[in-house]
Amino acid sequence: MFSMRFLPALLATVLLSACARPADTRSETPANVGETLGGRWSVRYETEPAPIPLNEPFRMRIEVKPADGSPFPADGTVAVDAVMPTHSHGMNVVPRTFAEGDGRFRVEGMQLHMAGDWELLLDVRAGETVQRATFPLRLEP
Repeated sequence: MFSMRFLPALLATVLLSACARPADTRSETPANVGETLGGRWSVRYETEPAPIPLNEPFRMRIEVKPADGSPFPADGTVAVDAVMPTHSHGMNVVPRTFAEGDGRFRVEGMQLHMAGDWELLLDVRAGETVQRATFPLRLEP
């Protein structure tokens, strides 16, 4: 138990902490660049058009590079999906992914039909190994 004489000091500390300027947590890494969980792959995507339109089809270009600098494996693939975690649903469409070689992929038929918070899911498969990169997206009305 604490003494009541310390209460003013405790309140002042809490209030000053709440007014303090937060640390700069910005990163030099763009929001469309990341790694798969497990760190095996570096993933970058671009959308066309950008920004992503609400309830209209858009395309994506994806580039996947092995983190160890080796060439992308010939049997490597990428599966793309998007979900709204707070609504427990995904897209109403099934996009098509086309390999273009050297870890580059084109995705046709993406469509995010609702405004709100989405997660873009990119599953990279090579052999029997699958690792996912997740990118948060916010779609404005």
